[in-house]
Amino acid sequence: MASKETCMAKNKWWRVSWKRVGLTLLLIFVGLWLLYPLTMDLLVLYFAHETAREHPLVALVPQLLTDTRRADLRDGVTVSRFGYSLQVPWTKVKAKNDLKTVTMVDFDDGSRMLLFDPATQADMVSQMGELKPAQAKIMREVFSNGELTSHYDFAKATLEANPTDMSIFHSRKRNTRTLTLLETKFMYIVQDPSAIYSVSAGRMRGFQSGDPQKSPMFIQLFLFDPKDHMLQLILNGPRGSTQPVLTQEQINAMIASVRPPD
Repeated sequence: MASKETCMAKNKWWRVSWKRVGLTLLLIFVGLWLLYPLTMDLLVLYFAHETAREHPLVALVPQLLTDTRRADLRDGVTVSRFGYSLQVPWTKVKAKNDLKTVTMVDFDDGSRMLLFDPATQADMVSQMGELKPAQAKIMREVFSNGELTSHYDFAKATLEANPTDMSIFHSRKRNTRTLTLLETKFMYIVQDPSAIYSVSAGRMRGFQSGDPQKSPMFIQLFLFDPKDHMLQLILNGPRGSTQPVLTQEQINAMIASVRPPD
């Protein structure tokens, strides 16, 4: 069994603090808005071009999931952590490492699931309370379309942002909104997804990044419970596998099986 240190070394990227990154981005763009309006106009043109050229995947936006069927997971094991529990298709756990902010579960076929502590996931809505009053006022003016109503609404607006939404012909407010959302979008895309889907099953709703039929499998789930807390799951196929490991029906069933804290 790999040590905790080895596991952490292999998964360094998830140790980045979403809260710190998210708040830093907000402060940067609010500062530019307040102090350097001409700079912001020029940055809009620059980022619109560079983002579309260097990161074409950022143009992906959520699609409706056409396959909403659910597989039977009664033979699968139940994984519990951070007050949440869910059923998975795998029938045998090879190893389970409970770290402070993430649980890593290895299954007998070589697949791995990472389950992140919702308390550590960036919530831009709650972070508004950490801004100075003047900065918070500007942010509310920029995001006046309801994005700050809930964590889910901000995530939805972020994932729906597209570089083509930026233009010199748009207002500075609109371009600032789009630019901030696009930069935030990279927190939801840590590996090249083939698609992003809107998902909803049971008590959870949210987004799925990745297609289980694509190999090697890498699926991210951003699931929001009725209290607006975000549970992030990552599903990895066996190393070197060229065959599908899960079906969409099984993923749908996993989402429907999630039981959040009361």
